[in-house]
Amino acid sequence: MKTKQGTKLNGLSDHSIGRIPGARHDYSHLDKKGNPTLRISISVKNVINVIKNGELTEDNSKAEGYSLDGWKVVISKQKKTYGKVVTIKPQKQKKKKRKKRD
Repeated sequence: MKTKQGTKLNGLSDHSIGRIPGARHDYSHLDKKGNPTLRISISVKNVINVIKNGELTEDNSKAEGYSLDGWKVVISKQKKTYGKVVTIKPQKQKKKKRKKRD
């Protein structure tokens, strides 16, 4: 699969796998008792949807990022990890400004 910019996807980085539901326990975030906490996750189907249909929100020599429906997926352009999905993260939604009433 290729992105809208033509970058060929070569897989997932270890960092992004923790966002896929059921992939593994993620011990990078522990609760007070030392147990892994549940993290927000996204299905592989939705990751592909963000890449195919998302808005290009980041494009530089290091990375290419797409955003859609509150998610951002970043693909590496660096030599060692080129084409790998390196980050999947929820995006904060911009609050709409309310119009003043007369």
